[in-house]
Amino acid sequence: AVFKSFATLEEAQNHHREAKETGVLELLKREVEPSDIYIVTKGIAPGVFERRGRMMKNGLGFRGGEVQFSQGKASDAKQVFLQWEAQGYVRTLSIH
Repeated sequence: AVFKSFATLEEAQNHHREAKETGVLELLKREVEPSDIYIVTKGIAPGVFERRGRMMKNGLGFRGGEVQFSQGKASDAKQVFLQWEAQGYVRTLSIH
């Protein structure tokens, strides 16, 4: 489970809406597999994450964004991420 507290109800609702609109909530509904890899291409800290909780907390900041899901090795996903970054497909969002 992934938990986050918010200062206000409005802030919580905004984060939930954004995560729903960008498809992040749908991604979280699937069963976790040991080989799951998450590549955040638009978030507060884009990168490769092997755990969905870290992807939500560190990569997205409990917001929406863009996440590519894959299964396999993190090293392979990191190569893909670096290629996308070099091509300008990766975007860092502000924390607020």
